[in-house]
Amino acid sequence: MSESLILETAGATSTLCFGSASALLGQLIAGREYIAISDQNVASLYPEYFDAQRSIILPPGEAAKTLQQVEMAYERLYALGCDRSTLLLGVGGGTVSDFTGFVAATYLRGLSCGFVPTTLLAQLDAAVGGKNGINLGTAKNMIGTIRQPEFVIIDSHFLASLPALEFTSGLGELLKYALLEGGTLFEATQEYLQAAAGRSAAGLAEDAVAANRLSALIRAAVAVKVRIVGNDEFERGSRKFLNLGHTLGHAIELLEGIPHGLAVIKGLLFAINFSERYAGLDTVAAARCRQLLTASGQDLQLRADPEKVAGLLLHDKKMGRNKLDFICLSAVGRPVIRPTAPEEILDLLQRSR
Repeated sequence: MSESLILETAGATSTLCFGSASALLGQLIAGREYIAISDQNVASLYPEYFDAQRSIILPPGEAAKTLQQVEMAYERLYALGCDRSTLLLGVGGGTVSDFTGFVAATYLRGLSCGFVPTTLLAQLDAAVGGKNGINLGTAKNMIGTIRQPEFVIIDSHFLASLPALEFTSGLGELLKYALLEGGTLFEATQEYLQAAAGRSAAGLAEDAVAANRLSALIRAAVAVKVRIVGNDEFERGSRKFLNLGHTLGHAIELLEGIPHGLAVIKGLLFAINFSERYAGLDTVAAARCRQLLTASGQDLQLRADPEKVAGLLLHDKKMGRNKLDFICLSAVGRPVIRPTAPEEILDLLQRSR
């Protein structure tokens, strides 16, 4: 029997299942008409999830999240004669769930959708919570909706096939939750990272103890997100906390050309430095946070031009009245929102170099 969490919002109920994707899918979509959406990489790795006649296969990565690809998907759904009873099933990483959720929310004024996230990043973040979006040129996720999937199936089996960089990218989101929640999640994340140092995703997946520890961390992190989104689905208050590390992270991702989660880790480091200076995070706690990030084994140095980073923040979708709702920590596990001008961020970036 698989475990599950229920995300209840004012307009929807989303079931998050933990266990075998193949077994759970058989239960969740039995007798239903569905169209599978994925990218070329995932479709080649897991062909058993796709029927060539009833699927939409996207280019990998951010190249999928364009208006042109959305239009292609609409035309494909139209040609297949889909109606409002059709379920869209997104099988893949965060790009696939973002894309599938957006198309489902907008075609025929709304189709049901479900996700089978195949990356650590998607399992921890992109597939959970109902945020769906596509890019406007280089502006990330500028066009989108908030609409919950009917279900999400989180199966750690998929993680064994991840390239090292993609696996570590997912750890960026796990670090975010550890900082937001503190307590046992912080400690368990640090212990896992120390034990996992230098090991491949496949090696960790084949080690039953390591795999079980990671599965427990994923479930605990997802439970944090379920709680936050259940209280604030449309990001009017506490859901903004989930942007910890992301305000700078999105700019760094674009300017340095690195995966999302690795950019988030650099964004988290800046958020800790900012919190120590402006939000009352004490020196000992800040040092503990930095040690946690260092345990990821990733490059933490900002390589992007600070002025270019600050320039991109002016176009951030969270910008309002010339200030950003910047997420800080007053203590580990105690996030706060501080309206911040990009100039303040630029000043600290330049001081930190």
